Formats: sequence, structure tokens, C-alpha cells
Amino acid sequence: MRLLIFFLLLIFSLFTANAQQIRMSGRVVDSLLMPLSSAHVFCEQQKKKTTTTNSKGDFFVELNQGLVKLEITYTGYKKFSARFNLVRDTTLQIVLQTAAEELEEVTITANRTLQSDQFQTTRMSTNSLSGKEISSIPVLGGEADVIKTIQLLPGVTKGADGTTDLFVRGGAADQNLVLLDGAPVYNTGHLFGFLSVFNPDVLDKVESINGAFPAEYGGRLSSILDVTSRSSFPARTQVKGNIGLLASRLMIEQPILKDKLSFTLAGRRTYVDQVVKLVGQDLPYFFYDLNGKILYRPNPNSRLEFTFYEGNDVLSFSNVPRASLRNRNITTDFVLGNSTQTLRWDRSYRKFNSTVSLYRTVFQYSIRNTYQENSLYVTSRIEDFGGKWVVTSDSIHNRVSITAGMEMIRHQVAPNRITTTGEISDILKSNSSLPQTSLESSLFLQGNASITKRLNASVGLRTSSAYVDQTFYYNLEPRFSLRYKLDSVTALKFSFSRMSQYLHRVSSAAVAFPTDIWYPVTRNVKPQTADQVALGVQRTIPERNLFVSIEGYYKWMHQLIGYKEGASLLLNVDFEKQLVQGQGRAYGLEVLIKKESGKLTGWLSYTWAVAERQYDAVNGGQWFLARYDRRHNAALVLNYQLSKKWSLSSVFEFISGSRFTPIIGQYVVPSPTLVGVDLIPVYASANSVKLADTHRLDIGAKFRPHPNKKFQGEWFAGVYNVYNRASPIGIVIMPNGVCVMLSGCIPSPLAVEGIEQLKPKIVISTQLAPSGSLIVLITKSIGALDAGRGSDPQELISQIALDSAEVLLKHDGTTDVLPDLGNGLYGNVNLNLVPGQFYELVVKTKELGEVSAVTQLKGQVPFSSVNASLYNSTYDSLAQINYSLQDPQGPNWYMINVQKYSQANQITSYLNPRVFTRLVRDSVYDGKVLQEEFKVLFRKFSKGDTVAVFLSNISEEYYGFLKARNDRRYNLSAFASEPLNFNSNVKGGLGYFNLHVPDARIFVLE
Repeated sequence: MRLLIFFLLLIFSLFTANAQQIRMSGRVVDSLLMPLSSAHVFCEQQKKKTTTTNSKGDFFVELNQGLVKLEITYTGYKKFSARFNLVRDTTLQIVLQTAAEELEEVTITANRTLQSDQFQTTRMSTNSLSGKEISSIPVLGGEADVIKTIQLLPGVTKGADGTTDLFVRGGAADQNLVLLDGAPVYNTGHLFGFLSVFNPDVLDKVESINGAFPAEYGGRLSSILDVTSRSSFPARTQVKGNIGLLASRLMIEQPILKDKLSFTLAGRRTYVDQVVKLVGQDLPYFFYDLNGKILYRPNPNSRLEFTFYEGNDVLSFSNVPRASLRNRNITTDFVLGNSTQTLRWDRSYRKFNSTVSLYRTVFQYSIRNTYQENSLYVTSRIEDFGGKWVVTSDSIHNRVSITAGMEMIRHQVAPNRITTTGEISDILKSNSSLPQTSLESSLFLQGNASITKRLNASVGLRTSSAYVDQTFYYNLEPRFSLRYKLDSVTALKFSFSRMSQYLHRVSSAAVAFPTDIWYPVTRNVKPQTADQVALGVQRTIPERNLFVSIEGYYKWMHQLIGYKEGASLLLNVDFEKQLVQGQGRAYGLEVLIKKESGKLTGWLSYTWAVAERQYDAVNGGQWFLARYDRRHNAALVLNYQLSKKWSLSSVFEFISGSRFTPIIGQYVVPSPTLVGVDLIPVYASANSVKLADTHRLDIGAKFRPHPNKKFQGEWFAGVYNVYNRASPIGIVIMPNGVCVMLSGCIPSPLAVEGIEQLKPKIVISTQLAPSGSLIVLITKSIGALDAGRGSDPQELISQIALDSAEVLLKHDGTTDVLPDLGNGLYGNVNLNLVPGQFYELVVKTKELGEVSAVTQLKGQVPFSSVNASLYNSTYDSLAQINYSLQDPQGPNWYMINVQKYSQANQITSYLNPRVFTRLVRDSVYDGKVLQEEFKVLFRKFSKGDTVAVFLSNISEEYYGFLKARNDRRYNLSAFASEPLNFNSNVKGGLGYFNLHVPDARIFVLE
């Protein structure tokens, strides 16, 4: 409450302070009426006052009545000078003329956005780009791209090669707030992440803030990417078009009332679907963008802007000729898109400027698949309504500037809705995650002051909060930064900032999809927070037009979102149970050398960075490197203006390999009916392997045949990845070696560093027969390449079986020795086992030492009724199981196995067992009759086949072991799941010691 009162008093004071003075305001523009930011303004009466224009070219000063001398200077333009008598509040528009000696080097295409302008302020950890810089960089297919350009700047790490994800200073991809004219953009990629959604024709400037965050920004931990579209009144009708290999663009700027009303409309559409037809292929995919802006200035002190964006990716197999789908009834429709609208009102008052923004943004996708009688429909949507009010005063007592305001956002999230029909509904039920509505709000206040001639300071406070699911979260986010000027060209800077995040993206760390889900905090998922300090030195070298920056940073992150081992998030509506929260740290050094004028422009950037994570439930609770810990990143970007007509550009990039968790071994676990075996993977510690470093050279040339004519055109030709360096994006373990997945036309062998050597361990598997006979299989784990699904089972078992071991079963002071039955099997038919009692299994070997395990014998729960029948559909034949049982009081976990025997009673594949396992919890049926019907999928059945159905009452821990195993075998998204080292109750070994007495029934399908 005190903060709110102070905030309102501050606003009131801006109206009333210094009432005796006169306000002179103005806007500085070039001959095309494009605003010029950071122009120097000198006003002289009895004393000289100086200021600079803001990003819109505006300035204002407080003066006394009387004669005033006004001078405005700007690099590359003639000085403006005038004298006049000031008698009342006055608003000016000053048009600067380009200096004649620089006409050959300067082409005004957008607002001036110089990195070196930051030298005069406390700002640091900020990268600035103009539309001209972005469009001059060589890219694949001729499509200039904001995100690809940002990835070449210090502090930013890319994900997989060719994607639009940004990883800033150790943060995750969802920790970046991307704004388009003030409205958040949730999905920044087209073409499955290959291109960004930002049309380069409409861009004015781009700012990437990686630290020292101004108080008006919040909501994410790592960075703010503020993208601004063109916002100047055109002097005449302008039409601009582009035809590229991937897409074509068209933009129209049209004045309606000179300097008062205009509109801009731009569109982009890819025709990659048409290009692939040239090689005889079908790709039913395209994307499009539509950008628009309406500008209206009712009077010199007011300005209205309405901006909109609409963009979609469309994939539709239903339009593919039926013959290409083998005459099957298969259709796939996929639509993914963003939509934003922003209404902004800028108003200049006597003592301050006010900006009010209202915005709406939507991100949604829908997937519809059909196959015969099966269908799958998945939708997700997030819609924001927000408002922001910012008040600025640039000349309180001539030394202090103030920024204050408030923001409120209403997030309406429908994370995942899945609708299925047909047989697929047996493995993927129709379901939906609960929709969430969250209200996020903030108040902010920041002051910038010149304390001495050498020392400047910026101090800010942001209070943020979120209300969701009847839960209220609140955080204070202080920020401050200092600049100490060593001399006229060198300054030291320091900053501290705290950020909070109340919205996160649910995306598997193993693989990212355009269909990742945004989700707010809940009662169980707390807000993420981060504290960051940075220390840097900046230097300008005016005679060479150079700006040099060196920064070091350290960042602490708390309540970070992570995923449980083995988490599978694709098509998962209950994803909150897969989330874990932990902590992170990141630190590094960044270097930027940038030349922003002259015939040769460009920059050299280098980043050395470390990013680490720690979660109690991941990697044994130990710290590990983040997947996007790419230690060294360097880029050299050069543009050379040969003449008015010709310019050359090049980009060289080096980046360390990303982190990866490989399979280093595997072990054998028999099916629960001891028929067939599964190979269970053993993973290395989290992200312990570094993929190969990679580098790439791109070159381009641009030709403008008529640079001085009214109608202009230009040709661009470039070569992407000149020497075709392949980039690794993952590893697939194959029985005959390691297959490295690459992006590149001619894959070549690339080194993979740091793969751990698997130390063999004892593996235990047990089975208790209805008669009370106990069978124990003792084997050892093997290397990842020593066996595969095509391995001969007899040779594999003989290779890994541990014979001549001492196997003991201990209970209540007694010890039974299990005799060696050969081929790794040990067993005893004369055991007197008591349900509910605990038993210890001890295995001693000369080769691998000793292991032990303890479990409780579960009492048998029999079927009340069970039946197996043949289910026929138009294209498949399945076994259908109907059963019921009387569930005992208390929590219970059940395993139901369906074992198929062919009419010849032969098992066709030992390593691909014909055992179907279904796992059931009694959470809904506790103490009641449990009745269920299911179909045995992924199996072919025929009339006369023999089917055995087993029911076992198992422990909760063994249930978790089997569920992880089932998910890996049957889950549709197993390829996208997290690495998982399976839980085990074997101390020092692998596998599972479990005792349960199954109820077995035999049926012949009719």
C-alpha cells in the first residue's frame, strides 16, 4: 500500500513541479521523417542545458521565458541552429539534412540504432540491431531473420542448428520474453523452427536485453527481445517486394493525411511446397505472415498506433493425392499460429510523457489425424489480454529522469485437449488438462541520475504478482546499475537485477516441438526467480567508429522447472506430475567489438559460458551441465559496401557442441511370465557427453542496379555453409556402432567426447510360480553396442549369464540356498513363503562381488472373473480381455500379463516378446469390485491361438519399475522422453527383486 501511495504521489508531482517554467518539446527526424534517436540537443539561455532524443526522436526541456539558442547535432547530418523568443509552451519538429560529404556512405532505411549509444547511459548487457543490419546478413534462402542474427551476438546460445530457440546466459528457451510492438509472442518459429515469425521488411529496430533489466520489463528470467516495427509517417507511397527461394514478401506504406494518418501492410508466404514438386515430391506445407500498422497523430502532442500480426503454419496431408497414401484413409491436418493486436497511445504533457498500451495475443495449435476408423484430435491455446501504462519524465531538476508505470495481464490457458476414437483410444484416452486463468500484475518505478560528472546511477523497483488457482504469489524485483566514466571514451559499469517468472513452457529437454505447451504457475509449481550481477567495461574509438564491450556475469536461478527422469510430455495431459523444481547457476564472459559506420561494418563476438542445474529427483541430486551448455561461442559478421551498387557480406560462426545423455549400456530383464526378454538401457550421468564442435561460413552479395532512382530493386545471392560442415544434433546407438545424427548435406565422422565406460553390474530378475517355486535369473549388464533387438537370444544369455554364484534367500533368521540350474538360473521348489513377510536375496560372485535386495511377499489377489475373446476390425485382429476382481482394502497395484502362443506353440522372437503388460492402480476402486475391458494392442491374433492371462498383486516400487518399462515400449512419444535410469532395489546392482504369486488362466481364442 505504501508503494502504491508513493507511486500516485510521484505521478501527481510530475503535474505540479516547476510550474513557473516553460516547456519546449520537439521531435528530430531526417528528410524521410524517420525519427533520429540519441541526437544531441543544446539549449542556451543564461545557462546551457543539454539532453538527447529518445527512441522516437522526441526531447523536451524546461526553460525560462526569453531568448533561446537551440542547436541539434547528429553524426552524419548537418548541425541545426536557431534563435527565437520563447513565450509559451512550444512544440517543434526539426528536420536534419544529411551531411554532403557522407552521402555515399549513408542510406537511411530505419531509425538509427547504435550499440555505441549505450556508452552515454548506465545500460549494459544489451544488444541493439537495426533493420538494415538484419537484412544485410547472408542467410539460407535469402530470408533475413531476426532470431538467427540475435544468435550471433554475445550471451546468446542456439539450440539445435537451424532452430529459433534462444538460450541466454544459462537460461532455458522459455525464459525469454519476446515482444512485437509490446505484445508477447509465444511461438517465434516458422517452418518447424527454421525461420522466425518476424518479417524483415517491417522491422525498425531490435533490442535484446540480457541483464541490467529496466524496471518496466519483467515476466521472464533470462532476456527481453523487444522487436519494434516501422513507426514513422511515410512521405509518399512506398512499395517493397522480395522474391526468395523459400518465401516471397510484399509491403505497402501509404500516407493518407501528411504527417497525420498513414497505414502499412506487409505479407509473406512460403512456397516450399511448390519447390519440392520440382524434384517430384509432395510437401503439403506452407506458412504465411500478415503485418499491419495504422498511425494517427491528432495533434503534435498525441500519437495513436494500432498494430496487428497474424501468422500460421499449415500442414495438410488430406490434399495429397490418394495414391501417395497407398489408397488408405489417412489424413493429417496441422495448424499452428500466432495472432497479436496492439493499441498504443503516446501523449506528451507539460512535464512528462505518457504511453498507454492495450494488447491481445493468441498462440494455438490443432492436430487432427485419421486412419481408417481411428482419429486423434489435439488442441492447445493460450490467450493474453494485457494493458501497460508508462510515464516518463526526462528532466526533473535537470539531473534526474523518472520512469514509472503499471502492467496487468490476464492469461487464459487451455494446455492440452485430446480426443480419440477407435482402437487408438485404448492406449490414448480422450482427456484434457484443466484450463487455467491467471492474473499477472506489476508496478514499477525507476530513476536515472547524474550523481557527478563521472558517475551515473539507475535504481529501480518492480513489484510483481500472480493470482491463479486461488493461490497468490508476490515478488519484489529490485534493479540497479552504475556507470563510472574513466575518461571521455572509457566507462566501467555494474548492474544487479532480480527477475520473476509466472509462466513456463512444458517442453521435453530431450527434444523440442512447435507444439510445446505454455502453462502458468499453480499451487504445486512455484514461480521461478533469478538474481544476476554483471560487471563490464565499455570503450568507444571514435576515429575508427568502433564500440568495444567486455562483460562478466554470474546468475543464480531458483525454482527452475525441470522434468523427472523418463518423463514423457508429448500428448500428456497430466504433465504437472512430470515436473520437478530445482536450482541453477550460470556464469561467463562476453566480448563484443562492433563497427557501425563506414564502408566496412559488422562485429566480432565471443562468449565463454557455463550453465548448470540441480534437481533432487534427477541425476541422483548431483549438479550437472545443462543441455545447452555450449562453452565457447564466437561469430564474425562483416558487411562491405564496394560501391553504391555492390555490397558483400559474410558470417563465420564457431560453437561448442551441445550436451547429451547417451546410452552407455543395457541389461536383460525377462518378461513377467519368463517368456522373452527386454533390453533395458543404462544411461550415463546427465548431459555428460559433449557433441562435436561445429563451425560454418556463409557469404552473400547484394546488387542494386539503380540506387538513385525512384523505383529501385536489388538482387541478393548467397552461399549458406560454404564448406558444408555437418552439425551434430544427436546420437543414435546402433548394434554395429554409433550413428551421429547430423544437419548437413555430406555427413562426415565427428568426434564425440567424454562417453563414460560402463562398469558391469549384477542384474537380478525373479519370478514366483503359483505353486510357490522361486526362479531367479542372475546376469550382468553389458555395453550399449554389445546387443540389439536382432541379437541371437541364446548367445546373448550365454554371454551375460552368471553361473557358479552363491544365491541365498534370508528370512527371519533362516537362510535357504538356491541351487544353480544352469544358464544363469537359480531356483527352489521347496520354499515355505509367507505373504506379508520381508525376504532378503543375497548374490555373491567371484567376478562382480556381492549384491543384496529386500522385498515383501505380496498376497495373491485372484480374478473374480476373466475371459479372452477374438476382436476383429476391418484391418486388424486383436485379443479382447474382460476381467473383474475384488480389491482388498488399502492401496494396491496390479500387473496383468497377456501371453500369446501361436497354434504351433512357438515363440517367434525372444528379444521382442509377445507379452502384453497392463498396469492398474486401485485409487478409484479401493475396497470395491474392479472391472475392466481392454484390447491387446500391437499383437496379431488368429482363431485357435492360446492366450494365457496372469494377474499379480505387486509392490508400489515394482509397479514404478514396470511402468517406466511399459512407457518405453508402448508409449507413442517414447522417442521424446527424458533419459531414465530405472529404479532398482538391488544394492550395488540392477534389476528388481520382487515376490508375487500370480493367478494364471488359459484360453483358446474362438
